Formats: sequence, C-alpha cells, structure tokens
Amino acid sequence: AQNGETTTYESIAKEFGFPDKGNQLGMTLSPILGGIWEWCSQRGQPQLTVIVVRKSGADEGMPGRGFWSMFGENFAASLDQEQKKAMTTILQRQVFDYYRM
Repeated sequence: AQNGETTTYESIAKEFGFPDKGNQLGMTLSPILGGIWEWCSQRGQPQLTVIVVRKSGADEGMPGRGFWSMFGENFAASLDQEQKKAMTTILQRQVFDYYRM
C-alpha cells in the first residue's frame, strides 16, 4: 500500500506458503482477508483488502467476490462490472493515500 501498488491473491498465498490455486486458495485467504476487513472497519481506515486483486480473467485487477460480499449481498449484486471497476479505483486510491501519509 505504501508503494501505491496492488498485489494478487496468488502472490500473497505463495509468500506465506499457502495453496495458490483453486478453491484451496480462496478457503485459505478468505478468513484472513475478512479479518483484515474487520480490523480496518473497526478503526475507520480504508479497506486495505481492496489492493488484493485477481490476476486474470474478466475481473483482472479487481478484488474477488469475497471483497464485494463484505458490503452485503444485495449491494454487491446491485453493481455491474463498470461500477465495480470505478469503485475499485476510488477505494484503492483511498488506501494508497492513507498509507503514504
């Protein structure tokens, strides 16, 4: 965050020796990222987890489903791909600005 850069789910998993593919990746990182989400929320800080993004596919460069579900299923379902991209950009900028202070 201090460098103004994103990272991928796979990079984090590899760094810590976790499974870096498929369902195992999600099952391992989801509780950890959920805990970080809660920590940020409790302190009124920008959601640091927004800088953890997918490395390929239609959602490349964006957080995965677990990130969006933290806002609530109805909210997540109400956003289209372009809205999610725009929101990702805004939230990432908030994180980068906050951690470069």
